[in-house]
Amino acid sequence: YQDLNGVWQDIDYSITANDANKNFKFSNETNEIKSYFPENSGSKSVLMKSESGINLSWWKSPSLKLTSNGSVLSSFSAASKNGSVKGNSIVYNNVYPNISEEFQILPGGMENNTIINSLDASIRNLPSGAMMEFSQIIELKKGWKVNANGRVQSGSFESKDFFISIPGQNDVLNFSPIIVFDNNLSKNEVLNLTATPKEKLTSDQKARISEYIFQCNYVAEITSEGLKITTKLPVSWLTETKRAFPVTIDPTVTIGALTTGNFYGPITHWYGFQRHADLYLQSEVGVYGTITAIEYYKTG
Repeated sequence: YQDLNGVWQDIDYSITANDANKNFKFSNETNEIKSYFPENSGSKSVLMKSESGINLSWWKSPSLKLTSNGSVLSSFSAASKNGSVKGNSIVYNNVYPNISEEFQILPGGMENNTIINSLDASIRNLPSGAMMEFSQIIELKKGWKVNANGRVQSGSFESKDFFISIPGQNDVLNFSPIIVFDNNLSKNEVLNLTATPKEKLTSDQKARISEYIFQCNYVAEITSEGLKITTKLPVSWLTETKRAFPVTIDPTVTIGALTTGNFYGPITHWYGFQRHADLYLQSEVGVYGTITAIEYYKTG
């Protein structure tokens, strides 16, 4: 990344105290994307700034509702808890009863983990069909468009993922699918299982997905405040006897290019010498890990 003086520096994902910024106690600025966090949960939004000029303000007015058949049984606003920093993560413990919120700096973006450490008695005793609904607001600026299910959205929608496009920007804000998993699996196992094409999964892998992983959609509504997104988790899944806590609800937000159409690459001689960057999705590779070598076949 380039620092304030335009000098190239090695990226460091560590979150540190930011005494120079009165609005945000913690930050990661040693990166292409700058990230800022409030001292206390619920007091301010989380902020991401890209080099291309995109400012994303999210995790505004976080809340939890316990519902049954559409009726609200109880609701919680995010409690004011001090952030605790370790490496590339910041955790706000017990934002809701026995539930913490964690943010992790990743290449190109940020991961928000809602961690259910254990079930409060009030949740265990909920009626059949009850839901835990985690909500927050993403601020939308003039001209920003929310894209889901292959089209621009203007009201309420439900989708496994979505992105926000910004006028004059090649980069978009990508919200990846939500994956919920319990402590029977490691994070790497979860990423490996969910990225592997279904036809390549063994019967044992399919069983592990069915038992320990729950995938849910974003339930969203565009309001005057911005984009309200809600994650709904059935209490019945949480109270199964095989469930091992903590349970992690894991969406990821990244800032990057979204391209469609036909392209030359990786190396071509079309009216001169061209080089093209290739992006391989985890779902295309089929496993989780680090790419250490790539081999190309010459076609002409």
